[in-house]
Amino acid sequence: LCIISTLSKNRFNITNKIYSKFKVKNFIVEKIVEQNTDGLNNFLKLSKKINIFVSFPLRCSKFYNSLKLKKIKKFKLKVISNVNDLASNGIHFLDLSTWLTSKKIKRIDTNKISSWFPAKRQGYKEFYGKIKIYFNNGGLLSLENNTHAKGKFEIFLDKNEYLINDYNEKIYINKNKIYKSNSVSISKIMKFEINKIFKNKKSKLPLFQDIYENHYLYIKYLLNNYNKIKKTKLKSLPIT
Repeated sequence: LCIISTLSKNRFNITNKIYSKFKVKNFIVEKIVEQNTDGLNNFLKLSKKINIFVSFPLRCSKFYNSLKLKKIKKFKLKVISNVNDLASNGIHFLDLSTWLTSKKIKRIDTNKISSWFPAKRQGYKEFYGKIKIYFNNGGLLSLENNTHAKGKFEIFLDKNEYLINDYNEKIYINKNKIYKSNSVSISKIMKFEINKIFKNKKSKLPLFQDIYENHYLYIKYLLNNYNKIKKTKLKSLPIT
């Protein structure tokens, strides 16, 4: 097993070089998998030769797996970040949304992104404002970076509202039931999935082929918005 946790820039080149020199049976790559559509296409070709898992551990959570068993008619996932980290981390919530609902992306609305600015990591960017992602046959994901708002992670399934706090591992259901669960902590989930791969057991981490389309559209729409706002012609989106 080889885990690629480098920054997203040139991640395919690093992965491909390791693949060509060492006998690796499985890769786990971090999100964002690549910064441009060419890199994603190259990963897709490589993924047909070897297992490439993507680090989306929310799929492995017992709590989210219990939600997936529900027959979902109405769906909305809303995330507000007051630390400006959703250009990169938003892909986690996109994957969670499409996996829970088994729906594909219809369109991504980036018109409410007001600006792009330097992220904490040097050379990378974050957006300020809101992204709305609409899914076929209904459903909405809203991602908002707003330093003046309270951070929030909410899932609305039909008549139920789930408020999730990853840091203290608490889940609020309809505001009056509180559960403590270690199944929403990404760091705790990953060690179990890595052990499964070592033992040749089936992991719930998705293979790259399964998330390729989401990644492709996410990078494409955000890159178009970045170039429009910044008046540039970049071919790679500077997020990691």
